[in-house]
Amino acid sequence: MNKGIGDIFADMVEQMKPSDELLAALSAQTSIVWRPPGEEDIAPPGITKPRNSRVAVLLAVGICTVSLLVAGLLGTRAYWGKLTPILPTSFINQVADDYHDLYQTITILLNSVAETGDFTVDVSVPGSGVPGAGNSPEQGVGRDSSGTNVQVAGIDEADIIKADGDAIYILTYAEVVVLAPEGATTREIARFSLPEMDGGTNTESTLWPLDMLLYDDTLAVIVDRCTSSKPSNNEFGVEIWAPQECFTEALLYDVSDPAYPQFTTSLGQSGSFNAARLSDGVLYLVSNYYLVVPVDDVLANTPTTFAPLITVAGDVRAISPNDIGICPGPSNPGYVIVSSIDMAKGTRIDQKAVLGASDTTYMSTENLYFAGSTYVMVIDQQGFVETATAQPTAIATAVPPTSIIDQPEIAETAIPQPTTVDTAVTATPKTSRVIFQTNSPETNLVRISLLDGFLDIAAHGKVPGVVMGQFALDEYQGNLRIATTTEGADWSANSALYVLNPDLVIIGSIDPLIADESVQSVRFVGAVGYVVTFRQTDPLFVVDLANPANPHVTSELQLSGFSSYLHPWGVDRLLGLGFQGDANGITRGMKLSVFDISDPFAVSELQALLLNCDYSEAGYDHHAVLADEMLRLVAFPAISYSDKGGADFSTDAAYLVYRDTGIFELVASIPLPPESYRIRGMLIEQELYLYDGITLKVFTTDNFDTLATVEVN
Repeated sequence: MNKGIGDIFADMVEQMKPSDELLAALSAQTSIVWRPPGEEDIAPPGITKPRNSRVAVLLAVGICTVSLLVAGLLGTRAYWGKLTPILPTSFINQVADDYHDLYQTITILLNSVAETGDFTVDVSVPGSGVPGAGNSPEQGVGRDSSGTNVQVAGIDEADIIKADGDAIYILTYAEVVVLAPEGATTREIARFSLPEMDGGTNTESTLWPLDMLLYDDTLAVIVDRCTSSKPSNNEFGVEIWAPQECFTEALLYDVSDPAYPQFTTSLGQSGSFNAARLSDGVLYLVSNYYLVVPVDDVLANTPTTFAPLITVAGDVRAISPNDIGICPGPSNPGYVIVSSIDMAKGTRIDQKAVLGASDTTYMSTENLYFAGSTYVMVIDQQGFVETATAQPTAIATAVPPTSIIDQPEIAETAIPQPTTVDTAVTATPKTSRVIFQTNSPETNLVRISLLDGFLDIAAHGKVPGVVMGQFALDEYQGNLRIATTTEGADWSANSALYVLNPDLVIIGSIDPLIADESVQSVRFVGAVGYVVTFRQTDPLFVVDLANPANPHVTSELQLSGFSSYLHPWGVDRLLGLGFQGDANGITRGMKLSVFDISDPFAVSELQALLLNCDYSEAGYDHHAVLADEMLRLVAFPAISYSDKGGADFSTDAAYLVYRDTGIFELVASIPLPPESYRIRGMLIEQELYLYDGITLKVFTTDNFDTLATVEVN
């Protein structure tokens, strides 16, 4: 008898269904309920912490992979022929006083990793790839300073250089250097080292200075403290190291007198630094914590062995269970953690953790969003068929609905069905193996609501595809817009755009936005979205998002190459920095494009400036961009490579400055050290202060004469 894919799955379900005896045994093993002593919510003295408004379960939204479909039917999950207890299929926002659900989930994940290897591959997306909404002034007093280029106006982002007009703070590899920005007489006024880590006799430790934030008289220096056991010899005499464990800390300094900074306190949390934001005097510190321990070291009655840790008044303790959420079907034992810190008081306000690692952070004025992309590359499942096995002639893929605008109720319950494929049937033994392959990248989304620094895990959802960075997300009138790149079974890349309501349920979509092209850069401006995709040419799509249930493309501009980041300029222009390209999709150097967006139905390229460079740091870190509309200046670092064969290889670097005089003109090309990295420029009192990794140089902005040079490193 011929059988289709659906019949095969039905047979698999019946063959693999656990007996009543097995279910009873599993239930008995997972019914422990216990309460750890001494765990309390943490808040500064005198502050009453509001309780979470959402209780119990938030339904997961999105497209499940075929592995989750089979697992849900079986009550167990199959990986490579092995059976493990099923992971949560709904979001768990823990409001109980114990860690039971968290402990059970962590032990399942660690056992799966130990037995089969990690069963998904995280797609990490370093950097944002596009610039911000302008340069945000540092929150303090003093002369005007252009500040750091940020995504959302009024929300500062962490970077290696901060200024309030009265002082410039530069973070080097091991020190903070403080300078008085006084034009031609700019000078160093202080320099202080960061506290070292005492790892003891059995550990090696490293402190990594990363970024800073400045608010009034408080400077926060963000560092990772990473430790690992000293090497030991294995049974073959090979020296091995234990995996590193990192702790992210905000070191707070009183800089009311910039010449005499004073350390005040340190507030930390488990994991490596992900992102930091500053809004209304509250620092939001985000880290990723991947639990790397043998499952035998995880103790049910010792939460510090499996829950993320925080520091409070010098003490280290596990985050309380009612501050932890568990994503459905987490891909690995990885947490994303956020703490809110009152910068002026130097105290912790709140903290939350979510099991289900995140690689991208986006913050609006009211919410913090985590986007964690995972990629199930190949699912190899053992199935059993009575007399015949269907041999697919094409790989079957889960097909999500292209729109759920008219059927919102389906979004929470519908399960995608495999596409129909032609099959050839041959007689096989009953124990024949059925291999089902699928590529199904998807992005988990978590919304954390913000209220004066207090945090609430408010919603969870999913969208197909992966995001290219923080600028792929944007909140507008309570809804989240997100652009993703999806991949099919044939490794084709398609671009899509989704709109989700505050519960992170998809209410509108354009899927695909374009086939066979991936998202390269995104910029949302009010009710309009600009998306650049690329395969051989560079389509710039203009998307009308005024009606969230019916997003639609109003204009499409085809160009060679692609823009790797976008920046709004005034009300009717958009800047794009990216790469030149030919008709075959081969990139050849960089270019700066100026787009006319005054008519959303007819976007055009006003100007294309070909750059004599091969690479720019601004392509992956928008903080490297200086954009000041008051002085009509745009600047960024650029690098050129020359290879004539053999050892004759050279690198030329320059800081390119353009002025808008109606058209953009190159007005300065300032030489940089060849190996320069994290180049930053800022404007103070109409003078350019440029940090090149070694020195801070001061220039006029009329003819860019050098006013001062101060050694930093």
